Amino acid sequence: MLNELVVEGIVVGTWKYGDTRFVRIACYPDPGRNHKGNGNGGDWHDKADFITLRFEQPLAMSVIHLQTGSKIRATGFLASRDYDILLARFADAARGDEEAVQVLRDVANLHGQVVHKPHVLNEMVVESFVTP
Repeated sequence: MLNELVVEGIVVGTWKYGDTRFVRIACYPDPGRNHKGNGNGGDWHDKADFITLRFEQPLAMSVIHLQTGSKIRATGFLASRDYDILLARFADAARGDEEAVQVLRDVANLHGQVVHKPHVLNEMVVESFVTP
């Protein structure tokens, strides 16, 4: 089965977890592939798709120089990770009706460390990259 990705985008964020480095990029559609409407209005964020690139060692050492706004082209493969989102963390980030969010946060104060939601994260494991 084929599992190979090639992406190019603009760095919008970087972080490190253990020895692994992560780079979040904004990918803009190729001509004729814009699936987010006709392109009228909205800002750059609305026109881009976002993907997280995962750099394992030793490749992770070579991306420490990347800054927000840098351009990157990477090849690799699609991977997914399963993890849980605690209710407390979800409640902290929740937006919406003020009263409803406050009720959610009150429940999270009581049970936020024992209630969780399963979540799947898709990302690209990078095997090679260039910064054109």
